[in-house]
Amino acid sequence: MINDYFFKQKQINWHLDEHETEISKLVKKTRNREISPRDAAEQIEHRLHLMAEMARIKEEQ
Repeated sequence: MINDYFFKQKQINWHLDEHETEISKLVKKTRNREISPRDAAEQIEHRLHLMAEMARIKEEQ
């Protein structure tokens, strides 16, 4: 039970880090004009929404 809890926490943290990394990549691509600001904003907004859901789940555990 305790191991399951820590595994879930570790998994959530990993996903949060992944989303953070991807957001940084999107910002860099926008600066380099590889992606439009509108497209980047939509993708960032989606990732932030997912991160907020994961943070909520993490707090509930």
